[in-house]
Amino acid sequence: APNIVASVVIDDGDGSISLGWNAELGVSYRLEQSLDLVNGWTVLESNLTADKSKMIWGLTVDPEVSRAFWRVIKNP
Repeated sequence: APNIVASVVIDDGDGSISLGWNAELGVSYRLEQSLDLVNGWTVLESNLTADKSKMIWGLTVDPEVSRAFWRVIKNP
């Protein structure tokens, strides 16, 4: 099972959003997205190395998509 890290999506107030999570310094994470939670997850970034204890990643929202789900996974 993947080591999923607690994360939160933040509305930046200007039409963009960010994903934030508490990270272990120097640890590698991957960012994944699913559009429906049924057809699997797409890897957006496979090797995000934490350089600060709270990581923030800007997300681009596709206006054609009515919803999306993101998760952060700690790499082995």
